[in-house]
Amino acid sequence: FNYINKAYIETIASQWKRSGIETAEEAMNIAKKEHNRSKKKQTNTSTKKKVLPSWFNESISSSEEESDDLEFKNFIEEFRK
Repeated sequence: FNYINKAYIETIASQWKRSGIETAEEAMNIAKKEHNRSKKKQTNTSTKKKVLPSWFNESISSSEEESDDLEFKNFIEEFRK
């Protein structure tokens, strides 16, 4: 069941009125331009290179892990008291 919202229709109609569109052909041309523009935007945003922070690939040394574990254990012990 296809249903088009009344507010959506009114928005499109007001856009056509502001643009001076009077025929279906003009409306289709505008719709095609909008579609191509949004499609181009989607392509541009999806092709952007993702940049990771410099520390992302660094490994954590075992001494840091041990100290973190010790700190966590101490915290838990203090919390229980």
